[in-house]
Amino acid sequence: MNFYQSIVDRTRNIGQAVVGKYHLPGIAIGVTSSKNLICAEGFGLSDIEENIPMDPSTRQRIGSITKTMLGICVMSLVERGKISLDDPVKTFLPDIPFQGEADSLTIWNLMTHTGGIGEAPNLKWKTDPMGALWSEEPPTETVTTAYSEGVFIDVIPGTKWHYANHGFELLGEIISRVEGIPIEKVLMEHIFQPLQMNSTDCLDKNHNTLSAGYHREQSYDDLDRADLFAEPIRNELFVDGINIRGKYEYVRPKAAGFVQSNIYDMIKYAQCLLKSGFPIISEQSFHEMLKPQWCLDERLITMGLTFFRREWFGKLTFGHNGGITGGWNSNLTIIPEDDLAVIVHANINFLQFEDLVSEILFSIFGIDDQGFNSCDVDSTFFSQASGVYELPLGILTNFRPINSVGRVQIFQGSDGFLYIKSRRGLWRDGNRLIPIDDSNDSVLMLIDTNQAYLPRIVFVKGENGSVEKIQFDRIVEMYKNPSLKPW
Repeated sequence: MNFYQSIVDRTRNIGQAVVGKYHLPGIAIGVTSSKNLICAEGFGLSDIEENIPMDPSTRQRIGSITKTMLGICVMSLVERGKISLDDPVKTFLPDIPFQGEADSLTIWNLMTHTGGIGEAPNLKWKTDPMGALWSEEPPTETVTTAYSEGVFIDVIPGTKWHYANHGFELLGEIISRVEGIPIEKVLMEHIFQPLQMNSTDCLDKNHNTLSAGYHREQSYDDLDRADLFAEPIRNELFVDGINIRGKYEYVRPKAAGFVQSNIYDMIKYAQCLLKSGFPIISEQSFHEMLKPQWCLDERLITMGLTFFRREWFGKLTFGHNGGITGGWNSNLTIIPEDDLAVIVHANINFLQFEDLVSEILFSIFGIDDQGFNSCDVDSTFFSQASGVYELPLGILTNFRPINSVGRVQIFQGSDGFLYIKSRRGLWRDGNRLIPIDDSNDSVLMLIDTNQAYLPRIVFVKGENGSVEKIQFDRIVEMYKNPSLKPW
């Protein structure tokens, strides 16, 4: 059996398996090399109520994978001498009022999520940032109108990482103004048409070949937040005992995630990435996108220019996820050393999507486990690491980690092992930590969960050898605060 045929067989097996294990509506998976489509398969249903099978030609809302396409458009402008990554954002957007330290905000900051822009564009949306991301009606406002009340720069650009959808809406507007045409037309002329992605657009509207989107009932943390902000509890009906049909909500910061595509077209895009951006940008520009632009620790997930970077299977991988409220999740993973790319489209938005993708990748590449060996750490390390850790200052740039994790405490359990416990999320009940790399100034540990890919955490020591902060795979760091009590 040749290598490609084994990938086809494993893809078919894991596709069927994850539909059953995770009770998915449906999923489509594509695998390609830079030259050849290896596999494109659909599993489950694109519409549960109508019993329509999922197919590789079924349309999907790919969400934030859109951001990587914007990144390529920026690098095309750089090559043509129309823009520089160091250019100030305010130069291109003089009609948008910025609040805070905006003078040093650059194109590079927008492309790396280091612009000090949070989940909400300004303080008006502080308690309802999701309202600034999604709309029940197609948004008709211009970018200038949408941000007429200002864009709040929460921290000095370049000093902190926080995922920023609104930063990419600004980036899309800059691209549009420099090119002199709407961003929708830019993507059509510079990405979709050159790659012959004929079933792809960024109109962000329902389509007769679009999969129906589904989601799950509110989680414990969802209900907790609803109580905190006095939000109504959703009363939604299951269509099959576990999945809930979602409604089509529109992306308000459109350029952050308005593309629809299918597996066959995304394979063409992935082949472009495997060929270092050819035929859209030069190899040199593309390699610049893949360099670590924001890196807390090279053993963790790092940020390139719009692409997330991760060492997986002992190899560099890069790519992006895309999630749409109500019912869609996608993943694009590129493994350049093996000349392979994997695209996953699921017509469900749920918390376990990244676990699902990890299982698919592990299976496709025939990996049984993560292949780590635990190591010993100094006996004093446990006491040095123990304590409560919190996020650095930020009003809007802490939204995601506060909602997903909150403060965390590190403590030694009665069994002698070190544990992590979070205020909310997957580690709420406490999870054991497994040390796998001890260097002079830091210790890398895995968080022992039941996930296919175990989350990583780095303990960073100060000059006196005591642990001062911890860093996570999500490019987040927290600092120990001795005044905070464990819970």
